Amino acid sequence: MALKRDPQAPENGDRPLAVSGYLDRLRRMVREPKDHLIVAPTGFNFLDQMIGGLVPGLHIVSGEPGVGKTTLALHLAASAARAGLPVLYLTFDSLPQHLVLRLVCQRAGLEMRRIMEGKEDPEVVEEAMTSCATELARIAIFNSEPTLTADEVWRMAQDLRAEHGAAHCLLIVDYLQIWAAGRRDFSEFRHEVGKLITLLRRFTIEFESPVLAISSQSRDRQGESTLASLEGTTDLEYSADTVIFLTRVDPPVGKQDYDAGDSDLARARSLLLNVRKNRFGNTGAMVIKFLPHIGRLLEETASDSR
Repeated sequence: MALKRDPQAPENGDRPLAVSGYLDRLRRMVREPKDHLIVAPTGFNFLDQMIGGLVPGLHIVSGEPGVGKTTLALHLAASAARAGLPVLYLTFDSLPQHLVLRLVCQRAGLEMRRIMEGKEDPEVVEEAMTSCATELARIAIFNSEPTLTADEVWRMAQDLRAEHGAAHCLLIVDYLQIWAAGRRDFSEFRHEVGKLITLLRRFTIEFESPVLAISSQSRDRQGESTLASLEGTTDLEYSADTVIFLTRVDPPVGKQDYDAGDSDLARARSLLLNVRKNRFGNTGAMVIKFLPHIGRLLEETASDSR
């Protein structure tokens, strides 16, 4: 996987460039695709085969509250970092230290609640943090305020690329509607969401990088896997390159049978990972296992086209 910018890419400033000006670059891409591929692997064979990984473009993840959207975003961030792509994670909803704890537990298989309650051996936790420090060093988490500007995002992304000697990065927004709500003065909420979508699309073009944005769903359509359930504006469904929904397969928390055993799989929930829009190929879905106590997602073998 090459993360370097092609030095022979056509440069035309603000002027239109004839198609012929791009042909040499396309020839090189065809002959040496691995040298020009910019992609963040998802860690799921199903997703990598269906959407080609997180390629440059706008990717939306949505689902009802508590279904595991942030867990999925952290999973994708860790997968990209392991592949060598720096990640800028903008959190509007969680404390950075809690996200870091979830990353460590996800990687090491430790229980977050036991650590937070002081029931885990500190040496075990310290060993886990040390073992994944290098792997996760490419992930930068910023505790964002809704007043965050495009210039600030651009600067952080540029600094991150420079720090890691990379020409590209993965930008994660967790999550979109909180950012939009804090920017609203007298404008309508949907207009602010639309402005942010325009900003994120511009980021994907200028940085030639993927953007993953978590989106909430409208209250009356929570739990659906429909594009119309995305909250804010139709710009979301029209502008996104891929839209992925997480939906529950098991009963909601509180209605599960916790007497099944103490093993990780016995405590797991089943979720449907549903690709409802894909500009790069087909749509479809598969069942994955969510282990909430350690914040880990596991791919199952059976798939289900929807």
